[in-house]
Amino acid sequence: GFGQEIIISSDEEQGEHRETTAEEVAEMLKNSKSVIITPGYGMAVAQAQYPVHEITDALRSQGIEVRFGIHPVAGRLPG
Repeated sequence: GFGQEIIISSDEEQGEHRETTAEEVAEMLKNSKSVIITPGYGMAVAQAQYPVHEITDALRSQGIEVRFGIHPVAGRLPG
């Protein structure tokens, strides 16, 4: 909770991490049949709605299905 000390029980890595580049992401999107975009806080802060709209239009014009997911904590963050 708030004000409590955080104790890390292990230095062991958990999960999987894979880095990519903008070019690799563009290639993956171009080769997709279906894409789900789940906007979150970062997209809102970056005011990315216009670039996302352009990407959506470009993908759909290539016959790629684009859908939008609902972020599980959208609207529940302070501010």
